[in-house]
Amino acid sequence: MTELVTTRFEGEVLVVGINRPERKNALTLPMYQALAEALSQSDLSKKAGAVVLHGGKDCFSAGFDLAELGALTEVSNENHPVIQFMNAMRHCPLPILAAVSGKAVGIGATLLLHCDLVYASKTASLRFPFVDLGLVPEFAASYLLPRLCGYGFAAESLLMAEEIPAELAYAKGIIHYLVNDPLFVALNQAQKLSKKPRSALISTKRLLREANEQVVSQTIKRENEAFSAALSSEAFGQAVKAFFQS
Repeated sequence: MTELVTTRFEGEVLVVGINRPERKNALTLPMYQALAEALSQSDLSKKAGAVVLHGGKDCFSAGFDLAELGALTEVSNENHPVIQFMNAMRHCPLPILAAVSGKAVGIGATLLLHCDLVYASKTASLRFPFVDLGLVPEFAASYLLPRLCGYGFAAESLLMAEEIPAELAYAKGIIHYLVNDPLFVALNQAQKLSKKPRSALISTKRLLREANEQVVSQTIKRENEAFSAALSSEAFGQAVKAFFQS
């Protein structure tokens, strides 16, 4: 059976891949758990100096698998695989570099807000479809997106839920570099990072993120509560039904 989340070391770089191309890399609960475990290895900072997260050549991730999301009643429990994944990403001591080709939708887009460097192809695109699904933003997107891009663009992205081309996402600072081969470039940059003093890398990342840690944590908690409530809404139920009838 093919691994849906792959991990390997290239030198001192941990490479984590989302590998479910037949479902456009939509994430299941076991995949969330596997991602969390990969990013929260107790000895990770001893073995690696950076992490590269990638999807496929045609799709980074279509987000949460709607078949599983439609069966959930809440995502606020700290032991929930989704929450464990969010915590693992936020608390990973090493720089996380994302390599994005194709579409990044839902959690596939919001997780990029927590990566330290994002490399994407010019044909990539992002979408935050939560409102169209009768849901609300997650993973602190309601705080991080306006902080990064300004309120107007964040409101348009979250309320209109339309596709954001890579060049616009780059102009707004969500994507940091537009390149022909995101995975190749991300791996090359990660190798450079892995050669730098490990303690300095870890301390610098911590200092960069420390100032906003409390508000990000509080935002995620509020979003998770609102998201859990929306899971039982008629609007979400109808959206899931329409998706599987289309």
